[in-house]
Amino acid sequence: MKSLLAALLIGLAAAGVSAAPKAKGPAFKTVTRKGLCAFRVPKDWKLKEDWKAAAPNASIEFMDAQAGPVLLQAAFYPAGDPTYPDLAAYAAQLQKPNSEFEKKVSSAAAALDGRPATSFHVEMLDMLWVTVKVGGKKTIKKDFRAAEYPGGFVVVSFSCPEKAYDDRVRDFERFLADFKLLTPKPLPLSPTLPPKGEGDAIKGSSGPVPSPRTP
Repeated sequence: MKSLLAALLIGLAAAGVSAAPKAKGPAFKTVTRKGLCAFRVPKDWKLKEDWKAAAPNASIEFMDAQAGPVLLQAAFYPAGDPTYPDLAAYAAQLQKPNSEFEKKVSSAAAALDGRPATSFHVEMLDMLWVTVKVGGKKTIKKDFRAAEYPGGFVVVSFSCPEKAYDDRVRDFERFLADFKLLTPKPLPLSPTLPPKGEGDAIKGSSGPVPSPRTP
C-alpha cells in the first residue's frame, strides 16, 4: 500500500501537478524625494505628492470598505515656517486642548529612521460630525512621529477611524519601518519640546490638529 501511494505521488509530480501557490502580499512601490525622504507604499493606495508646497509633503490614502478613509502623510516644515516655525510650535498646537472635539493627546520619546523623535497619539471626534453633523458620531485616532533636522523638522502621521485602528495601525508601523530620512543629520543639541499645556501663546492653525496644507 505504501509503495502504491509513493508511486502515485511520483506520478503526479511528473505530470506537473503541484500544491496551490501561496497568496502574495500587496505590491509596493518606492518613492524617493532627493534631500528629504524615501518610503514604500502599497500600489493600490492613492498617492499624492506636493513637494513644491511651503511645507513639502506626500499623502497616501486608502478607503477601508468597513470604516472609511485611512491616511498616511509625511510633511517637512522648513525653519521659520509662518505657521509652525519650529517643532515646539507644532507640538504646542497638537497638544492644545479642544473640548468640542473631545480631544485626548499623549506623547512619548521615540525614533524616526534611527534619529531622536517624539510620538503623539491623538483621539478626537470626526471633523465632519463636529462641524456639520454629517454621519454618525465617531472617533478618529491619529498617530504622529516628529523629528528635527538642521533647517527644519519632519512629521510622519497616520489617521484612521477608531473601529479600524487596531488592524490599520500596522500599516503605519510598516510605513515607519521603511521610512528613510535623506535630510542632514541633526545637530548635537536641539531644543526640547514644551511640557503639555505650555506654548498656548504660539500662533498656529485654528484646527484641532496641525495640517501641512494650512496656508
